[in-house]
Amino acid sequence: MDIRIATINDSKQIGLIIRSVAKASFLYTFSRSGQIEFLKHHTAYGIGKMIKQNTVFHIGLMNQQFIGVVGIRDMTHLSHLFITPAYQGNGFARSLWQVAKSSAMQSDHNGQFTVNASQKGIGVYKSFGFYPAGKISNRNGIISYPMRLTPDSI
Repeated sequence: MDIRIATINDSKQIGLIIRSVAKASFLYTFSRSGQIEFLKHHTAYGIGKMIKQNTVFHIGLMNQQFIGVVGIRDMTHLSHLFITPAYQGNGFARSLWQVAKSSAMQSDHNGQFTVNASQKGIGVYKSFGFYPAGKISNRNGIISYPMRLTPDSI
């Protein structure tokens, strides 16, 4: 897998990956209003806005095809990690996370990260060293599980 930093020109493809993986994996756990809210924020426009503001995305490519994406907001919050179903279970999520984490750590970073995991993603994030860091969240019908990674938890 090749990994590179995403540009604004990648917004449409990033949105397509996120939306398709979410629909297949966990979107059904959200309320109807939560589903609409999630999908609305992950259009090409929404992703482009995130890139312009404060989220750095890295994309994974296999034979020039987008197979995954990771996003780090404010260099401290793992906001997105999605791998297309055909490539899940092959270590690509870990590879994307390692690149994004290393990139974030190049700044003056204390080694702490947070993530709001879907129920399906909890095991993956635990394997990266994240641990539960609060109660289940239901924000506008979007269900998530707050988790944290500290240098001690790796």
